[in-house]
Amino acid sequence: MADYTNHADILAMLSDAQSADEDIRETARECHHFIDKEDGQWDPGIIEQMDDRPRFTFDHVSGLVDDIAGELSSSEFSIKIRPSGGDASDDIAKTYDGLIRNIQNISNATNVYDAAAKNMITCGMDGWRVTTDWVQSDSFDQDLLITPISNYLDRVWFDAGSELQDKSDANWCIVLQAMTPAAYADRFPEGSKMSVSDNRQETVYSDKAEFITVGEILYKKKVSTKLFKMSNEAVYTEEDLEPIKNELEDAGVTVTRERTKKIDHVHSRFFDGSGWLEPEKETVFEWLPVVPIYANFKITENKTIWRGEVQKKMDAQRVYNYAKSREIEEGALAPRGKYWMSEEQAIGHEDTLETMNTNADAVQFYNPQADQPPPFWQGGAQVNQGLQVTAADARQDIKTGSGQVDPNMGGGMFQSGEATRLLQNKADTGNIKYSKAVAVGICHTARILMNAAPKVYDAKRQVRVAGEDGSFEMVILNEQIFDQDSGEMVSINDLNQGVYDATCDVGPAFKNRKQETIDQMLKLAAVAPEVMGMGLDVFLSSSDAPKINVLAERVRAGMVKSGAIPEDQLTEAEKEQLQAAQQAASQQPAEPTPEEKIGQAELQKAQADVADTQSIIEDRNKRFELDVEKTKIDAEDSDQKLQLDMQKIQLENRKLDQAENMNNLKANQQQFTQQQSQIDLLMKELKNNADVLKTLKDAMGVDAIVGPATTEAYAQQAEMVTESQEQINPNIEIESYSQNLLDNGVS
Repeated sequence: MADYTNHADILAMLSDAQSADEDIRETARECHHFIDKEDGQWDPGIIEQMDDRPRFTFDHVSGLVDDIAGELSSSEFSIKIRPSGGDASDDIAKTYDGLIRNIQNISNATNVYDAAAKNMITCGMDGWRVTTDWVQSDSFDQDLLITPISNYLDRVWFDAGSELQDKSDANWCIVLQAMTPAAYADRFPEGSKMSVSDNRQETVYSDKAEFITVGEILYKKKVSTKLFKMSNEAVYTEEDLEPIKNELEDAGVTVTRERTKKIDHVHSRFFDGSGWLEPEKETVFEWLPVVPIYANFKITENKTIWRGEVQKKMDAQRVYNYAKSREIEEGALAPRGKYWMSEEQAIGHEDTLETMNTNADAVQFYNPQADQPPPFWQGGAQVNQGLQVTAADARQDIKTGSGQVDPNMGGGMFQSGEATRLLQNKADTGNIKYSKAVAVGICHTARILMNAAPKVYDAKRQVRVAGEDGSFEMVILNEQIFDQDSGEMVSINDLNQGVYDATCDVGPAFKNRKQETIDQMLKLAAVAPEVMGMGLDVFLSSSDAPKINVLAERVRAGMVKSGAIPEDQLTEAEKEQLQAAQQAASQQPAEPTPEEKIGQAELQKAQADVADTQSIIEDRNKRFELDVEKTKIDAEDSDQKLQLDMQKIQLENRKLDQAENMNNLKANQQQFTQQQSQIDLLMKELKNNADVLKTLKDAMGVDAIVGPATTEAYAQQAEMVTESQEQINPNIEIESYSQNLLDNGVS
């Protein structure tokens, strides 16, 4: 095992890695210079031989690189997180999806991927890294970020023993960084200012700023931890089990199995050519957070081989440049064609004859001489056919060697669109290796982010998650809520819950897919117009017209309210709104049936009659009491007093009778209400049965489904309901009691 504490060992590890890759990296640098450097497309030996002779560059290779890079840029590398074990759930997987997508957005990862992809296409290798940074300068929260590595070719070396394309099996990697002397002194004030060797054999560019090269080694340390499987099938690490061990024992949950698990923890340390610059630091990563992408990756003779698009095109491009330069040189040095004649033939016409190449005269004159032939033309330089053929062959070699095909090859300019599409697909097939290489790197990036996220987002925190269409929402991670079913506190959006895996799919960019959606829906609506109504919200949301999103939101809101969108396609916010609307509707009284409305009207009339009767009785009782009081005042003798006493007794007896009658009236009213409820239930049952019969009749198209017995049964039920309604006439009963009260209340 390597000793990562010994500075000399680290320098030796770097030197060995640089030596192992020296040949292939020199070729890769040549590919970069071929594209970027002046005279980079000319062999140095040819340049010396040609000395001051003209050298022209007709760059066709850069265009091929740009075409392939543009194709990759127009594609979308979509990361998908899926549950794979433990307590994993689709909801947390979707949270991971949105979180990683947001990390890519805030990192401008698309630009990072595009730049690295173009360099990979050029020379065969490039990459990026995953880092952490504070959300704000005064915050304790961190974010994960995807950052570029400038000049990756000269700055990153991996453990030579790693064999996987994404280098996920590497134990260490070293990343070199060029710092200005001022930046170095500010960050490492105690440093020696001695650079680490970058293994460059030669320099290409001059007049460069002064830099000090420092190194950062990222390496894995194995950490052992125990795993425990419980009797309830749950699995805990030793750290997770210890705080809840007693609670589990009280609940009867015991350990059934245990084993030791080794986990990689990535550490980091900076150094220069003289020694260490900082103490080692433990990172949040379990994989090395440096992601390479390789084109044409393979392992041969225990050596990692990779190459880009330029390497195999350099020879053909150099031949083309040489042939075209020679062709131009020979044409420039050859004498021009001209007319020949004697001096006597030109006498008097010198001015016009000397300007034949510039004037527009239709006729030129000369002096014919009997003893001399007429003026004659002697042609100029002849095109070197050999150079033309060589240049044409070289140009074709550049195209075919890259898999590029002219759109009109094979069928001429009048070929069908289908033929053109097939030729384009042929060209795309030759370039799919580059998109797959980028997909491998992005997929590994997703795994690094997913593995580190629970450590970075380890507390209750509100984060932004992004949708595929560019929309976003805020979610709260690690929120503790009370679960009424279990009676315990549970964690919502806990990224530590479950095991997940990541995949990366390659497809057209989202904007292109939106346009494809519009086109397909328009085609479908032409043959099935009802489809547009079913997917109008999708159609509108796929358009980029100004303010169309507002209309799309209104349309979707109406479709959600009407139930036109399936529940599994609703967003969480829409589900909550729909549930709230349903609860509000359930709290509102149901619309009464016509029969219920009649019964309610009769009941209200009866209640009004009772109230009127009570008012009359109370009024007459008051009048009677006044009369008694008057009689009491007027009575002077014992007979009057006796009469008064008798009247009082009569009054009390009448009050008792009235109370009894009112109790009977209320009891009768309550009985009526109960009977009315029974009638309502019977009417509803009868209506439901009739609806069922009608549905069956309409569906089957026959009347036979309703037999004589069934029809007679339902007729009997209807008669019962009618008789019950006729027997119960609340108005008759209430009027009878009211009249009785009035009769008894009047003396």
